[in-house]
Order: sequence, then C-alpha cells, then structure tokens
Amino acid sequence: MGEDTAEMLGIAKPTPGPALVRLAEVRAMARRVWGSEESAQAFLFRPHPMLEGRRPADVVIGGEAGRLRVEDILGPLQYGSAA
Repeated sequence: MGEDTAEMLGIAKPTPGPALVRLAEVRAMARRVWGSEESAQAFLFRPHPMLEGRRPADVVIGGEAGRLRVEDILGPLQYGSAA
C-alpha cells in the first residue's frame, strides 16, 4: 500500500519501534567512536567479550538496560580511554 493510499484510508504512517530507535542512536554513537560506518557495523554485529559473547546490536534491541551496557563500552572509547 502506497503512502497516498494509506493517507486516504486514514492510516497513520508507521513509526519506528523503541528497539529500532535505540539501535539507530547507538549506531550513531558507534560511528562517532570508530570513525566510519563499516567499523561501527563491525562493532555492532560481532560478538563482544564484555557482553558474554553476544553482539552489541542484539543487546541493544533487547531493552534499555542493554543499550546502557553497550553505551558503557562505547563511552570511554569516545573520550580516549579503554573500556
């Protein structure tokens, strides 16, 4: 169904869910830390030892607590110290 059709029928445009918003925000932070989209994607989609071998993206999608755990890894790196 096209956007015009949805509008005609009074159907609201879909909005991203909270998990997608969290992931997008953490992805932006990872891009700032790592300096490129490729490096940010590598960080987000590879298992990480500080997350018990889980992928940061999966942890973020899991909830706000997961987002905070991943930000706790990225935060020190953003300011030049080891996580």
